Amino acid sequence: EMQPPLPPAEVNSELHAWLVELGIIKGKPSQSGKGGHVLPGKFLANLASGEGFVDLLNTVFDRHGVKQRLTAHSGQPHSTWTQVAKGLHRLSVELDDAAVVTLASGDQGLAIELLEELHTVYQHWVSQEAKKQRRPKGRRAQPQQGPNSYARPGAPGSGHMDREKAVREEHSRRQAENIAPEMTPLSKERGERGERGERG
Repeated sequence: EMQPPLPPAEVNSELHAWLVELGIIKGKPSQSGKGGHVLPGKFLANLASGEGFVDLLNTVFDRHGVKQRLTAHSGQPHSTWTQVAKGLHRLSVELDDAAVVTLASGDQGLAIELLEELHTVYQHWVSQEAKKQRRPKGRRAQPQQGPNSYARPGAPGSGHMDREKAVREEHSRRQAENIAPEMTPLSKERGERGERGERG
């Protein structure tokens, strides 16, 4: 039984731009301006075999200095997808055995869903990695602030934050009291006017 040919697979422009930026597919600016980008057939076939994902993950790992290499097993989709699952695990995406089997059967729809998922997870992962790298540098760069700049609740030195807050609250309360007496005639007038308005 022949399967009907699949409609061309479209992805959103952010995902398309990401693939172009990583050098995974050749980029052309969007003709339609909005909406989907049709992925090249050759890339799709590569994606469905798992080899496209191996390339994609290796490119991502290279770019971010992750010491992990995946190997595609040409003509052995199950072995290739098992490699992909290992790579995805590094980005906190879990592919269970059932998914590996389905993908290894050449399920293009699922491969595209996985691609979209990977793009979302990648963005999150990159921001986490960036935070990890920023933290130690930031600490060294600002010694003059002492431990308080990183005060967490219950951490030593976080007491002063609460003291400051108390002083601020006290200050604004005093200000409110000073202003309050002058405000009363106005608000009384407003109240009366309001009532008159309602009566009329």
